[in-house]
Amino acid sequence: MTVANDCTISAPSISFGSAPVVSAFSTISQTISVNCTKGSAYTVGLGDGTHPVSVGGRRQMISGSNYLAYDIFQGAGTTRWGSVGTAARRASSSAEVNPGNGLGTGSQIFNYNAKIYSDQTTPPAGSYTDSVVLDVGF
Repeated sequence: MTVANDCTISAPSISFGSAPVVSAFSTISQTISVNCTKGSAYTVGLGDGTHPVSVGGRRQMISGSNYLAYDIFQGAGTTRWGSVGTAARRASSSAEVNPGNGLGTGSQIFNYNAKIYSDQTTPPAGSYTDSVVLDVGF
């Protein structure tokens, strides 16, 4: 018998709601819950979304041919949560609740905040969406 590293992840959708101008969107604070095999050290990464900006690394939501730039940051800070590099990924030891290696039972909680960049021109009205892949690496 072999016990393999594995995780269960709970990550809610991010909804910024609606606003008439980009500066009126509030920052969203939420958590991701990860429950991994007991004793496993791991990292959690967030992909750049479906339409990232190649310069500056911002994520973008799309509606038709219009874009709305946003990003997701680690904890309550300003460090972008990404997928590549040690500073961009979150180590299991950096969880805000139950930091360290996987618990086997019980979750480790990672806080994040997401915000719409206010330095962009307000795009036309529409429903803007994006998909971000969350991955766990051992």
